[in-house]
Amino acid sequence: MEAPLIRVNSVAPKSESDDEVVIPEFSPETARKSHDYKNLGVLLRKNGYQHHDKNHSWFWSDNLLKRILSEKHIFEELAEYEKKHKKLKGQDIQLLTDAIMFSGEGDSSAATGSCYLKIFAMLVLISEGHCIGDFIHEKVCDDDTPLVACTTSDSWDSMLSRRQSPDRPLDCLRDWDIDKREMFIKWQHILNVVYLGLDGKNRIQHLVLDSKVVFPWLKYRGGQEGGYGSVYRAVAPPDCHGFKDVLGSIVFNNCFAVKVLRHKDEERMKEEETHFWKEVDMLKRFSGLFHAHLVTLLMTWRIQDRHYFLFPWAPCDLEAYWKTEENWSVDRQTGCVERDTMCWISKQVLGIAEALFSIHNPIHLKEAKFGRHGDLKPENILWYESPEHPKGILVIADFGLGSFNSAKSRSNIPGEAIPVTPNYRPPECDLEGGKISRSFDIWTLGCLLLELTCWVLGGDELRGKFEDERTTLYITGCQTDIFFDVKKEENSEDYVVKRKKEVTEWIIKLHNHPACTQYFHRLLDIIEEDMLLVLTPTKERIACSALVDEIRKMHDKVTDITYSQKPCPEKRKPKKDLAFKGPLNQTARRNIQRGGGEGLGVHRGEVRKSKDPDQLRALGP
Repeated sequence: MEAPLIRVNSVAPKSESDDEVVIPEFSPETARKSHDYKNLGVLLRKNGYQHHDKNHSWFWSDNLLKRILSEKHIFEELAEYEKKHKKLKGQDIQLLTDAIMFSGEGDSSAATGSCYLKIFAMLVLISEGHCIGDFIHEKVCDDDTPLVACTTSDSWDSMLSRRQSPDRPLDCLRDWDIDKREMFIKWQHILNVVYLGLDGKNRIQHLVLDSKVVFPWLKYRGGQEGGYGSVYRAVAPPDCHGFKDVLGSIVFNNCFAVKVLRHKDEERMKEEETHFWKEVDMLKRFSGLFHAHLVTLLMTWRIQDRHYFLFPWAPCDLEAYWKTEENWSVDRQTGCVERDTMCWISKQVLGIAEALFSIHNPIHLKEAKFGRHGDLKPENILWYESPEHPKGILVIADFGLGSFNSAKSRSNIPGEAIPVTPNYRPPECDLEGGKISRSFDIWTLGCLLLELTCWVLGGDELRGKFEDERTTLYITGCQTDIFFDVKKEENSEDYVVKRKKEVTEWIIKLHNHPACTQYFHRLLDIIEEDMLLVLTPTKERIACSALVDEIRKMHDKVTDITYSQKPCPEKRKPKKDLAFKGPLNQTARRNIQRGGGEGLGVHRGEVRKSKDPDQLRALGP
């Protein structure tokens, strides 16, 4: 059973790593030699981004480098070299300038059809700019970088070769001191900083990179630990990535989440490799590129034994959003949520339901595939700023338990493999034959929507009371806030599962809450009657398509003040106390044995049959 991977975001308290990073703006075009800068080495450093890693000093985007190394600036620098260095005496400076900039002018001895801009920058930064002619003569251009260690030379002498011919040392570097070659090696990686973006066909790309590669990080902090690695918050200049137009539905302020997976041993690496490609496949198929309320995987890469995901950074998840007091506001006159907030909430509920539907029934895929998320919970719903609404947008993330199957295949991840602690796990996790399915997602979404309703009506305080109310002794002998119970049937050795009476009673309380409106009466009815159900031979949970239809009808009426804002509390009567009989799986039986029966109550009401093991196994993916 695949355990969930690590969360995309960090919800640690605000720290230095969350401080806003001011991205500098440069105007190298207006700089004048001798007046604003002494030489191009100075101009490059004055107009470079400071890397978070002091070992890398500065870095430049390709666009910024071209702005600094303009034709005028290069010509003036070469003209000064021509006066001081024998190598350039009598050289045609304009021809050399054209060759560096790849203007295509001049005879073939200079204008080789390749660009030498980065090569020239490297040489300038180590005070060897006058040697540019040697590189042009040997046709060692930007496309050849980074150069590699020569395989026919001693490792200590730092001799370099082209990647295509690693056994042939380059003549242009042969007479250099070793320390100069080492400086060149450092700067060649910095001048080839990774550009973050989609591939040429606007698809998510995967790169295999050298350990010396440099990323364009102005800031790189965090390191929140998870089961398979860590998550870091990184900031890159806007001209070092191409995601502004890709992420039109969110505002990410050039901040990224870098999710790092790493192995501990050979066996773990094989397991991690499987997890990595599984999650990449899920994230590529079900992403913000297809639905605004799904997290967007931007790119992936591997460096040695580590795998990396790149996402837009989320300031917080839904759990943290709920706990932030200023996010909850009510109209003081009506005691209800303000109109604009209510419209936003309704839009987010619809958006999340539609996003889940796009996972369950991905119409954008050519082959018929049926996906599932498998781990919906507040921590896996991210909050982003939005250009469309000041309250932002909620996005489904973390497909750690997710999967997709073709029409001819079915999922076989058993429900008993889900840890007993997740508070949204459905009853089939304790039943023989239960497994993760799309129906599993409907239960977890029902739990989330019920907590959301608590928060809307009474803030995080009311949500906390609901958590306390439903926290009871479980068959493990521990207190847990899951939404269902396992009990013994009265006068029988059989076991039953049921929605907790505390949950049912709380739904009744919410109907009678002074701020409850028609909108929330309908939402609570859907949660109770169609989502938080034990699966039986005659009753399924609502399909996501039907759920979206119902929520869309509600959203269409949300601008009606009477429907969405006028309080109309109702006193609902308790419904029949039902439980459902079915064989427990091995994990549940073992938990009962270990707990000595503590937490195992007796159900004295009506008992019906749950789906049998074969029926549960036959559930769709």
